[in-house]
Amino acid sequence: MAWVLPPWGSFNTGFGQTVPMKPDRCSNVKDPVNTGQKHHYIPEFYLKRWSNPSVNGRLYEYCRRYQGVVARPTYPGGTGYQRGLYTFSGLDDEARNFLEDVFLGRADDTANDALQRLLMQDTNLRPELRVAWSRYIMTLLHRNPESIQRLRNKVARELPSALSNFKAAWDLARRESDPPTFEEYVTAVPRRDVQQATLMLLQQVMDSQNVGQFLVSMFWSVVTFHTLRYPLLTSDRPLVMTNGLEKADCHLMMPISPNAIFVATRTSEMMHHLHAECDRRGHRIAEHLNDLIARQSHKFVWGTDPHQVCFVSKRIGQKLRSTPLETQE
Repeated sequence: MAWVLPPWGSFNTGFGQTVPMKPDRCSNVKDPVNTGQKHHYIPEFYLKRWSNPSVNGRLYEYCRRYQGVVARPTYPGGTGYQRGLYTFSGLDDEARNFLEDVFLGRADDTANDALQRLLMQDTNLRPELRVAWSRYIMTLLHRNPESIQRLRNKVARELPSALSNFKAAWDLARRESDPPTFEEYVTAVPRRDVQQATLMLLQQVMDSQNVGQFLVSMFWSVVTFHTLRYPLLTSDRPLVMTNGLEKADCHLMMPISPNAIFVATRTSEMMHHLHAECDRRGHRIAEHLNDLIARQSHKFVWGTDPHQVCFVSKRIGQKLRSTPLETQE
């Protein structure tokens, strides 16, 4: 039986408490800071959809190297990761890689189940799979290296001021081993506390009840393109989203295979409109989507073949703002 994530925000860490839920070129030289296990910010189960049987199940990773953009054949597990990305080295062994090993690992497992149904044109998913796919979309908003670093910086910057609300309680509970003043204590906030707060924040934003329920409530569909000049691409920013999801004509798209996209809209009218547009000018829609996916990328674009090097080389790494949450860099 598939493991089912509980509803938003109720995920227990298993270690004693409940957690509320750039480089411009590729390099084979390992960053000495980022060591340890591979943490995939674009999951292997998702990239497998671009695997090409003619190259033993590999896909093509487009990346800017010193000689220019190169399409490198690689297995889905050999790309889209950064070592130690979600590691919190100041925490105990059970918590150190919790985000990857437990939360994202299990969330991705159920999202994979949902993806398999979506690829069969089944958008009438049972509730736990609908929740799983919505959660997967939320993780994509926050799990990339730039967003992780931004959240780490935010906690380190704002935690000391947030602690000021606890001054009265600290004065009462102060131990002899603590600094003589609360201000000195805040200045020396232990690294472990900063990392624990960061872990809690990351799980909160990846498992937001409000965002999750909104995504679940949208109209879902899968559009399949039967004859394309060039297969669909994906990248390290695979979501294409309107500027916010509040207006009636808002929508969200994401390629889920070389010839299919997942679509979510707020209204059935908008969904009918998008289907009509795809039926009428599918080639143009697919080319426009490939353009956005490549321009949104920071480091990687992936395809099922190596034949779009020229197209990708003109667009990769432009860091076009992909969601309202992302800052333009």
